[in-house]
Amino acid sequence: MKHTLGELYNMKHRQEKSLQDNEYDIVRAERNLEKRKKEREDILKGLAETNELIKREEANEQ
Repeated sequence: MKHTLGELYNMKHRQEKSLQDNEYDIVRAERNLEKRKKEREDILKGLAETNELIKREEANEQ
């Protein structure tokens, strides 16, 4: 199938736009991943502190 130069430029433009959108999605996902990792670290830190408080309270009861 033969394409006109205009059709080829349109195809190229759509492909470049798709690539740009894909790269934007990747960057956004990476930022979200970093945010989620930070949230996980905060939760784990809180859990460790709670476990320490439980251990101390159990030791005081005995």
